[in-house]
Amino acid sequence: MSGLLYALLNFFVFTIPWENISMIPKVGTISRLIGIMLMAVYLVEVRKRQSLTRPDGVIVGMFLFVLWSGLSVLWSMNIGLTYDRLLTDIQLLCMVWMIYDLVKSDILQKNLMQAYVLGAYVSVISTLKNFAVGQNVVYNRYAATGFDPNDLGVTIALGIPLAIYLTAHGRPKIFKALNSLFIPIGSIAILMTASRTAAVVVVVALIYVLVGINMKKTTRIALLALLGIGGLLAIRFLPQTIFFRLATITSEMTNGTLNDRTILWMSGLSYFVEHPLLGVGAGAFRTAMFERLGYSVVAHNSYISILVETGIIGIILMSFMIGSLFHRINWGIDNNKMVFFLLIMILLGIFMLSWEYRKPTWFILALVLSTLHLTGDSYSRAGSERR
Repeated sequence: MSGLLYALLNFFVFTIPWENISMIPKVGTISRLIGIMLMAVYLVEVRKRQSLTRPDGVIVGMFLFVLWSGLSVLWSMNIGLTYDRLLTDIQLLCMVWMIYDLVKSDILQKNLMQAYVLGAYVSVISTLKNFAVGQNVVYNRYAATGFDPNDLGVTIALGIPLAIYLTAHGRPKIFKALNSLFIPIGSIAILMTASRTAAVVVVVALIYVLVGINMKKTTRIALLALLGIGGLLAIRFLPQTIFFRLATITSEMTNGTLNDRTILWMSGLSYFVEHPLLGVGAGAFRTAMFERLGYSVVAHNSYISILVETGIIGIILMSFMIGSLFHRINWGIDNNKMVFFLLIMILLGIFMLSWEYRKPTWFILALVLSTLHLTGDSYSRAGSERR
């Protein structure tokens, strides 16, 4: 891999957690601009080497999912939105492919993880800054500039198991310190969002540090101590309304409407009953809800969004991708445990967010896939050598 291509790939991943902070006129997010540059350099590299990595079954499943979403333009309720979604899906598929094709070693894999954690730091710092000056998104809920609190909370939470893994697995001292500090500081920033979705997701990350990773006892104790200090600081300085809101998680799940989400989901599912096989068209959930409810809104649930927009075939293809990844996890390998927790976190997060077309979702899937591909190859080679 050329130095420029390697640098662009890492910088692209670095921008994902904070892409909304800096928007470029007539282009969009900074990650989109870097992604275009990355793709151009990648195509030159592929032409030079005149070879590609053999596609994985999960990659084929992703391709079929994007293809099916694109075909829905033929029957979509909103052709313009479906066309826009198709362009987005193609870009996301290209991102997954480039990570799968280019990341050929454990070191490159760890560098991508590190790039995401460092990028998440940018959003954390922006959130802390906005909290310090009292710039909230809604009453006593804070987020990085340009972000929705729920989106931001889950974006940061996804960086925590990466930081835990990198802390335990041999990074230079400066990065080990940054990764260790990210765990409590990132958790505080998540609390500032007062996002119940992010709170549930981050609990999985904290379980990972307790039981999911092999690390020195002293390192585990140090991380737990940092979390404890972070918790005390949060209790001391954050508004009590944040904790009151987070305390309603159980009641909202058992007796509430999840901020009217269940009402929205039932309306969406009524459209699925009417269009069970083909759906209403990728990206057209908003249009369907405008016809039914009188206002345009996303599903706030990626599973229902996929089901309503792409029908049974779409949800089967997505289930195949996720199921294949889980099936390949070898619990005896430490980084396989890490990607297991990442998968659980993203699956929980997208239950309350329309993230089926967002970069963090597809990046995590790409990271899981490339990790399993690398460890699977290493395991197979080791087995062959023993024989």
